Amino acid sequence: MRISYLLMAVGLLVVAGVRALADDQATHWAFQPVKCAGIPKVEGTDQVRNPIDAFVLQTLQARGMCPAPEADGRTLIRRLSFDLIGLPPTPEELQTFLGDLRPDAYERLVDRLLDGPHYGERWGRHWLDLVRFGETRGSGILLRESSRPVTATRRPARGREAGKHLGWEDMDEYDDAPEKP
Repeated sequence: MRISYLLMAVGLLVVAGVRALADDQATHWAFQPVKCAGIPKVEGTDQVRNPIDAFVLQTLQARGMCPAPEADGRTLIRRLSFDLIGLPPTPEELQTFLGDLRPDAYERLVDRLLDGPHYGERWGRHWLDLVRFGETRGSGILLRESSRPVTATRRPARGREAGKHLGWEDMDEYDDAPEKP
């Protein structure tokens, strides 16, 4: 008798939970159909270079704020270099960028840094962490630790692969391949 009441109570809770979930789905933003948002009209359209700028400027203006002044070339190359490759620009790279007066100089710098080997070396380490790549074969407690002779060639190879913009599937196939001594 008690079990039947318990099952009935559990059933009612499940039904109530399903109804509450259905109500949440009707109002929650994640369950709404995707709609194309119109680009907002903002004051100071000289600061809007693309549609995303209009959304950012609208939010800033709604909060009574104004955008920060545009960064100079030296600051731009340093920020971009540290963000993409984790290294500061060399003095030669700095002079080359500052001397480039073409309107697409920044886009060219982005392309050059993305195509360079340092980009893959920086971001390839995240893939190594994801696949739990380690430098040893054992834990050191129960198993005798031994260095992997292939490590010296595999880590730079992973960086080169990430620099070539290989897909996850291609990089995963490389990880499944047997190690060569």
